[in-house]
Amino acid sequence: MNNEYTYITLTRPKEEPCYTFAEIKYGKIVSINKHWVPLDEYIKFFDSNALFLDITGVLINGEPPTIGDSITTTDEGYKIIHIKNSYSMAESKNYVIEKLKLIRNQKELEDIEVDGILFDADKDSILRINAARKCLEDNSGTIPSIEWTTADNKRITATIDTFKKLNSAITERSNSLHIRYNELKKYINDIQDTKYLPIIIKIDWDWDISCNLDEKLQEIQTSD
Repeated sequence: MNNEYTYITLTRPKEEPCYTFAEIKYGKIVSINKHWVPLDEYIKFFDSNALFLDITGVLINGEPPTIGDSITTTDEGYKIIHIKNSYSMAESKNYVIEKLKLIRNQKELEDIEVDGILFDADKDSILRINAARKCLEDNSGTIPSIEWTTADNKRITATIDTFKKLNSAITERSNSLHIRYNELKKYINDIQDTKYLPIIIKIDWDWDISCNLDEKLQEIQTSD
C-alpha cells in the first residue's frame, strides 16, 4: 500500500513572462505582475470582482506605469494618470508610505528558499502548505511524506519537518518585512524640514536610513 499522496501545483514555462498586468483597487494600481499567459487567461485565476489591466509595453512620457498611478474611465476605456512629480510634505509621506506598504505586501508573496529548495509562498500556496502539514500531523503513523512540486517545478518528497522549516522561514520573513516597513515609515515621518521633499519622494525599500540627508539632497539635485 502506498502511504504517500501527491500534491499537484501548476507548472510554469522556463522562458521569462512576456505580459505585464496592473491590478486595480480603489482607482489605483496596487500591484504590477508579469505572466506568461494573456489577460483573458490570467484573470481566470482570480475572483470575478478582481480588476486587471494589460499594460504590456505601455509608457507614459517615456516611463512605465507604476504602483500608485491612478486609473480613470473614459469613453475609450481606461486612462492611466501617472503620479505627479511634486507633492506637499503630507502628500509625499502618505504616498511613499503607501507605496512601501504595497511593496512589503508583494514581498510577502514571493517565492522563498528553504534548504536550497524554492517554494511558492503566495496566499493560496500557504493554504496548501498548512493543509499538507496538518494532514501529515494527523496521519503521522500512515502518511510519512508528500510528493510536492516546488516553485521551479521540481518534484520533492516533503515531510512534516519540511513544512515546519518552511512555516518558520515564511513567518521570519514576514516579521522582517514588517520591521523594515515600520523602520522606513518612522524614518519618513521623522523628516520635518520641507527642504527634504525631493528626498522623501525617492525613498524606496532599499533606502539607506543611516545616510546623511544633506549629502543625499545634494546628490539628488545634482543628478536631476
